[in-house]
Amino acid sequence: MASLLISISTYVFGEDVKFGGVFRCTVGLNEKYGTDRVFNTPLSEQGIIGFSVGMAAAGAVPIPEIQFADYIFPAFDQVSKDLYLFSLLMRRLSIDTELLVSLMQEA
Repeated sequence: MASLLISISTYVFGEDVKFGGVFRCTVGLNEKYGTDRVFNTPLSEQGIIGFSVGMAAAGAVPIPEIQFADYIFPAFDQVSKDLYLFSLLMRRLSIDTELLVSLMQEA
């Protein structure tokens, strides 16, 4: 994964990712980039996606791995609600910051 090479704030995680994953997509990444950046998570798709949303909010580049497409549905609430709400809050913060800067320039 080129993103791991380019940015030290990129992380790959999921169920059995450290050992290569069920489809062997991540074989060798743990040895190459270390356990801090390539690691296993508990069996909780909702937790994996929620963790990804939090990491992205903090400025990291998360690459979560969900083993099978059927398992993403319990985690979809994290994307459809939490991530959307966060984007709205950040947009509002951006608007308030721009207003504050413009008011300071006028003074």
